Amino acid sequence: MSPKRTFGGSGTGWLTSGAPRTLSGGTKKVWLNGKVRASLDTSAPLVGAPAAGQAGHTGKGVTVAVLDTGIDGERPALHGKVANAKDFTGGGSPADKAGHGTHVASTIAGSGSKYRGIAPDARLAVGKMPGGNGEGQFDDLIAGMQWAAAEVKAKVVNMSVGGFPSDGTDPLSMTLNTLSRKHNTLFVVAAGEFGKHTVRTPASADAALAVGNITRAGQVNERSSTGPRLDDGAVKPEISAPGTGIVAARAAGTGAGEEVEQHYVRKSGTSMAAPHVAGGAAILAGLHPGWSAERLKSALVGSATPLPEANVYYAVGSGKLDVHRAVTTAVRASTASVHTFLPWGGKPVQEQEVTYENTGSAAVTLALDLKLASAKLSATTVTVPANGNAKVRIAFGRGTPGEHGGVLSASTVDGKVVVRTPVSVAIEAEMYDLTPTMLDRGGKPGARGSVDVINLETGARHRTGAGAKLRLPAGKYMISAMITTGETSITTVAFPEFTLTKTSTVTRDARKANRVVVGTDRPSVRGGGVVTQVGARRPGYNTRPQMQLLFADPRLTALRRHRLGRQHRGADDHPGLPDQWVR
Repeated sequence: MSPKRTFGGSGTGWLTSGAPRTLSGGTKKVWLNGKVRASLDTSAPLVGAPAAGQAGHTGKGVTVAVLDTGIDGERPALHGKVANAKDFTGGGSPADKAGHGTHVASTIAGSGSKYRGIAPDARLAVGKMPGGNGEGQFDDLIAGMQWAAAEVKAKVVNMSVGGFPSDGTDPLSMTLNTLSRKHNTLFVVAAGEFGKHTVRTPASADAALAVGNITRAGQVNERSSTGPRLDDGAVKPEISAPGTGIVAARAAGTGAGEEVEQHYVRKSGTSMAAPHVAGGAAILAGLHPGWSAERLKSALVGSATPLPEANVYYAVGSGKLDVHRAVTTAVRASTASVHTFLPWGGKPVQEQEVTYENTGSAAVTLALDLKLASAKLSATTVTVPANGNAKVRIAFGRGTPGEHGGVLSASTVDGKVVVRTPVSVAIEAEMYDLTPTMLDRGGKPGARGSVDVINLETGARHRTGAGAKLRLPAGKYMISAMITTGETSITTVAFPEFTLTKTSTVTRDARKANRVVVGTDRPSVRGGGVVTQVGARRPGYNTRPQMQLLFADPRLTALRRHRLGRQHRGADDHPGLPDQWVR
């Protein structure tokens, strides 16, 4: 007989007629591990948007700017939603040829009975940033940010775009901080899709509300960029929202994603998570039009719902967006997150303060809990008076070097009030400042060139210019420099082993180098390039030779090199690593 096809749950399988009805071990039925997907009709309830809407909070009167690939305003979900639109790509139209921006805008404010946006009554201002290939320039994005905050005066700006992983000091991040402070604008930014420890700019900005991507089941999407932030270990992202398999409007003529019905498409990413939070911010701003951007951010982060996974503060911040809780709670924290950096040699203890405000008519007593070994609370409970505030201090002390974090939870006994504040501390290991300087062939300081510093134990490499300060772990380093004098003299200076045990300045002097003549078998050939190899060898460890290619001026006739310090030599070692010349 032919196989009989049967369906069960979310899986599809084949059973053959006459096959035993019971499997080995007594198993009677096998279910495939089917995929769980979210749509706006399922993700919006997950973040409490319908409950907020039933109470009359729909974002009415609030302008949300969307800086993205443009918009198809003729889609049924977006018809009549766009109040302002501007193209920043030079294409002359804000029309969405990629489909990304339309999907994002629909998630924020789309209408419809099924795939309804988070804040369906919000107005949209659309700035078309990248071109149809999804790539753009920083200056375009900065112009769009300025337009959204200063000209359109959007209360909330959604940016499901960004650049490289950053420590928050890059131009995009600094511009965001300035605009948020000057115009009181909350920028909600997708964290990115780079994996661990890679929150991108401008989500890395202090003032940005960075958003991570979780699944319908509340698990961190494996591609979602997580923190903490580069260099200082600050909390990023601060909050998370559903961003996996989100169904929202599809721009006409676009094919990216999985088409669902005629006008909708399924997409995934932090780009899809961020507009959930931007919609939540619009709802909160509609309820509290006088609130500052920082206050909106703190209220959203503080009202988030905890997620089941342990130790995920660096991936999801305080938890999952909960719009209904954000608009109904009367107790909030004054800050979205708390971060402290304890440098080596600095104060052994530093304190931060968290202020709780209560806009309700009755005092509220909160039990405080923070599971963080290097932090100590000034109290285990705090009572916040009606229409008043109360402060709690967190003392951070030195512990195991590294980046550590958790969530400060403040809750009432009945659990009706819960305020969550992500907390992080970066404890620096034994580190010192190293400042390399250069003297050219004439003995003049401030020579042009580059410096490479290589840790002989780990192989970590740092490149900088003369006079630039490096913060490095205590240990042994090889230091090499290429020093340029005038237009025709290049000098290589190598220090095979330098031990860093205190703040130090190391000067490389080109005058001490020996002259190495560059020659070929054809004297008439004067152009070409020069490759210099510099390395260090010691018992048990050899650095990888460092290659530096210089496209030489035809007038260049010689190199000079100099080795500083003692040289370790093994059984297979030789006196030095030779310079090489190539045409």
